[in-house]
Amino acid sequence: MVALTTLEQFIPLARQDAAGTDVQRGQFEVKDLRRILDECIAELRGYLDQPELAPNTWRYQTSRMDVRGLGFVAERADGRGRHERGPVFFCGYGHFGQVRADMPRWPGYGVNIIQIELGPAGTLVGENEVSLKQAEAIVRVLDEAAKQNVMVNVLLSPHYFPGWAYAKWPELGQGIAGLGYCVDAPQAKAVLEKFLRIVVPMFKDKPALHSFCLSNEPNFSGSQACPSTRKLWAEYLARTHETVAALNACYGSHYATFADVPVPGMDRPEFYDYSIFNEERFAAWHKWMGDVIHWMAPHALVHAKIQLEMAVLSRWYHKGSWGIDPELFARDMDLNGNDCIILEPDAGTEWALRWQLQNMGYDLQRSMAAKPIFNSENHPTLDGYRGYVAPEHFRTALWQGAIHGQGATTIWVWERTADHASDIYGNVMDRPGCAQAVGVTCLDLNRFAPEVAALQAVRAPVAIVYSGTSMKPDRRYANSVEAAYTALNFSGI
Repeated sequence: MVALTTLEQFIPLARQDAAGTDVQRGQFEVKDLRRILDECIAELRGYLDQPELAPNTWRYQTSRMDVRGLGFVAERADGRGRHERGPVFFCGYGHFGQVRADMPRWPGYGVNIIQIELGPAGTLVGENEVSLKQAEAIVRVLDEAAKQNVMVNVLLSPHYFPGWAYAKWPELGQGIAGLGYCVDAPQAKAVLEKFLRIVVPMFKDKPALHSFCLSNEPNFSGSQACPSTRKLWAEYLARTHETVAALNACYGSHYATFADVPVPGMDRPEFYDYSIFNEERFAAWHKWMGDVIHWMAPHALVHAKIQLEMAVLSRWYHKGSWGIDPELFARDMDLNGNDCIILEPDAGTEWALRWQLQNMGYDLQRSMAAKPIFNSENHPTLDGYRGYVAPEHFRTALWQGAIHGQGATTIWVWERTADHASDIYGNVMDRPGCAQAVGVTCLDLNRFAPEVAALQAVRAPVAIVYSGTSMKPDRRYANSVEAAYTALNFSGI
């Protein structure tokens, strides 16, 4: 069925490419489509000869979904008509119009989750004007998803902040990187809370709702420019050091009061304290957002799409001011949310794929909180990559992710374009073999869900110390952690 669904959608697309839209992509598509046909025909012949060898698929059925340990449980049905409540792995795609349009195809593709989004700007279209158009569209997707046994993760996209709010309070957005405004300013929180109190009640009781993603690749690296920063910074220093004398002894400085300590540059010892302050501040804002949702929907699951490669295991010192502490997010969120990459290899490297970041990042997150991992922007390829990607690469990425704690994932991105400069080009909808591999792997993960869940829960006999204190001042620390982690993997641990 996955092969048939892939062929039906991609053969017309490949014909368009071969006719001149994108000849190189068309060549790759034909290669994949021929392989799918050959392998599928061989499998079917084998099953006709020995029907007992045909795999018995288990699929998620629309039902109440709960967290159990590092994974999810819900109603499942197999190919023989049996029903049970048990472990379920969620695999699918994001994030725009095509995932909505293809909802009827998802059962045929073997996948069972999508991510879609809306934000404050599309709902609060004026200071006193509300539009429900985007929210009502998501309600329709949720209703259709329930019929197709598909779940939906709703990204609440606070980075889509209303233009009228910037115009009314220009100080909110002056010099602010990342989300683009002072997130914890009272005016900004009032706008966001109004948005949440409008849309969350529209979604919260829908049976297809999987969870809410609170932010997309959150980044608060420009927080120095917020009007409230100096006051909050001084308060943090007072809580942390208690006396100015203790602070001066730590810094080798001569400040008279906490208020005299400037917002530091990265070349100052005070920057370590500032990065901790920024992380606590940003995590508290996410917790506040989650609390607003839980007040209306106590059982809703919330998470944030933190970038593992940039914020958690960064080799770049300047990323220490992004405001992301994986331990604080693990503590305050219901799921370990992330955006991660597991890429094809660089030319001349010894690896079949660059596996360390995903596996190490996942192990780090679930060691800080025994909660399922939801990679809601999974990048098995780089945007714009024009080379061929073998389907085995996608299968390996999903299989390794699941063993290391990934209970749900939506892959970037189910859209197509012929524009080679676009962030969309080169991703999974340009690669029919990879799309077929995703569906088969999702079915296999659910076929062996109890065994994979057992592998997730095995305790490791060795721990590696993860030290934010070491990460921030010394960019070599991440390399050392990775070297130890790699060596332990090849020692059978």
